[in-house]
Amino acid sequence: MPADSYYMITTGGFHRIRSNGELIVQLIHWPLTPPFQGIESFGTIVPCTQTISIKPKVRFTPLRGEGFPLTYLVAAVISIGVIVALVLLVRKYRRGI
Repeated sequence: MPADSYYMITTGGFHRIRSNGELIVQLIHWPLTPPFQGIESFGTIVPCTQTISIKPKVRFTPLRGEGFPLTYLVAAVISIGVIVALVLLVRKYRRGI
């Protein structure tokens, strides 16, 4: 298959997928009954990965480079702000006594 393309399997049953490079597999369960149910309908069932026997040595990598962990930076800034506020409050109450 060429890069950036897809192959849709329309036959029922078990399938074995092999690749000699990176591969993204998207599973969509499209039931035959009722006929109006599908990906457009509410309640479409997607089978869990255990039922399709994914091997544990599969390693997921991010699609783009890992960025700076912004969540840790925000948590650090908030923590430092709380500590500074507490220190200022303690100094204010010690002067007042």
